[in-house]
Amino acid sequence: MYPGGVRVLRISKLSHGRADYYLLPTGVLGNKQIEPAGQWMESSSFLKLQGAVDRERWYSILAGIDPATGNVLSANQGRVKVPGFDLTFCAPKSVSLLAGIGDQEVSSATIASHDRAVSTALNYLECHGMAVRRTAESHEKLILPVEGMVGANFLHRTARSLDPHLHTHSVVANLGSDPEKSWSALDGRGLYAHRAAADALYHTVLRYELGSRLGVNWEQPVNGRADIKGIPREVILEFSTRTAQIAEYLDSRGIGASSNARYIAGVATRGEKDLDISADDLVGQWRDRAMSLGMGPVQLDNVFGIGYMDKGEHFDAILHSYDKVAATLAEKDGPVCRRDVVRAWSAALVAGAPGEEINRAVDSVIGLASHNLQSEVGRRNGLDRGDGMRRGNEPAIGGVGVREERIEVSAIEVAMRNSRDVARERYEWPAGMQYRGMSVETTGQISGGRALQGLLDRIGPQPEDEHCLAAWSEAYKAIHSYGERWLGVVGAGDSGQEVGNSRVGSDQWQGTGDSLRQNSLRQNSLRQRVEANDLERLISQTRLQLQLGHEIVDSRMDYGLEL
Repeated sequence: MYPGGVRVLRISKLSHGRADYYLLPTGVLGNKQIEPAGQWMESSSFLKLQGAVDRERWYSILAGIDPATGNVLSANQGRVKVPGFDLTFCAPKSVSLLAGIGDQEVSSATIASHDRAVSTALNYLECHGMAVRRTAESHEKLILPVEGMVGANFLHRTARSLDPHLHTHSVVANLGSDPEKSWSALDGRGLYAHRAAADALYHTVLRYELGSRLGVNWEQPVNGRADIKGIPREVILEFSTRTAQIAEYLDSRGIGASSNARYIAGVATRGEKDLDISADDLVGQWRDRAMSLGMGPVQLDNVFGIGYMDKGEHFDAILHSYDKVAATLAEKDGPVCRRDVVRAWSAALVAGAPGEEINRAVDSVIGLASHNLQSEVGRRNGLDRGDGMRRGNEPAIGGVGVREERIEVSAIEVAMRNSRDVARERYEWPAGMQYRGMSVETTGQISGGRALQGLLDRIGPQPEDEHCLAAWSEAYKAIHSYGERWLGVVGAGDSGQEVGNSRVGSDQWQGTGDSLRQNSLRQNSLRQRVEANDLERLISQTRLQLQLGHEIVDSRMDYGLEL
């Protein structure tokens, strides 16, 4: 069994009276707060649900009532037996350890990466898994997309065994509005059909985000999941108490480790959640346990700063993954659909990739293979959200829910070749233009003034075109701000004073990144390395926009189609 979590996204049906389970750890019911407040999903904003989850509106949504008006949203709400679905996204154990024993900045960067990955996976499910059933006048059964996902995210940092366990309960109300604004219960089959693809996407984006923020490297993914290189296996197993309990339960009964068997064993061995102990209360214990196995602050430092990839390198990885994805799909018996392509592409990217790039690559292949250009029409009508996904009632490429278009592998292979050729034109720099030039990392080794000028030279002189000017100005301001903070150009202050975990722990853990601050920028403060990587991506993106122009970039980034 994979330590530190289930093998695929877990989806549980809520029962009536279960609403308090998610509110209790947040303290809104008057008890001790041991976890952060729940947050309404961004997609719930069309019902004016934003920010922290409160008791009244939470109860209303799970009862199918519009919190703003008090109206029952669905005429058949009284017959709904399942008020919602709990989609639980679990980080690999090595990632949970970073959030648990790292200093405040390591922990914050890890949780932010996890949140971003969860958001990307939910967007995917909203666009391709969420649907409602309708009956046309001709008595034809229809599967229609929903206007938005209604629900909330509840971040938890511990397992019931009180080990580090970073996971999010994304609770989706069993409510959906079709393009005609008619509400009903969801067709939940789409969520289950797409959960493996959503889980693969979550882990791929998590790897990308953590690599970008902290510079970690990854082991080879197994079943779409990977642990961080440099965190020993014995440390991971030490903090995988629940996995050991489930394995012992199965072994003692001679039961195989199937998904159903693991679920039953998990329920049978699960204790009550301790609502008096928070992750902050346990940090000291976790660090002591890790140090007893040789994983102290110095060893933890060694996993950072070695796996940075700029945006160009991630594009290269996507380009090189086409053949591997095609080979994986060729092994399947019979036709494939979108979710198969998403899983194959996610597994092929060891260092991960931005969610929008994976979605655009998949859209390109599926769109070319099926000759379905509806999403391009949607983009022209202003329906693209900028992440390669549809919104509102824009049809999804290849269908929605359980009714996805199935395409012969031979057609996919042809589409892969054509899509790769178009993508190569988009990702590669034009002839005669330096691909990366002077990197942000280099600036840490030369004087402030020269370093700042070197970065400014990378984006070139101020352009006259209005659209290009906006991108140039943003990069120019960011470079100057960076220069003030880190290069000493305008009397920059100390670069690492605020690094450190103010929660719990001995002085040796304060500022887990201390050993990184000794030589080059990559060995400088965690805060500096994170900002340098963000700036590197901004400069690369700006150069691409200035060279090709916004219109060309936008059109080719939408599904890789020639216009």
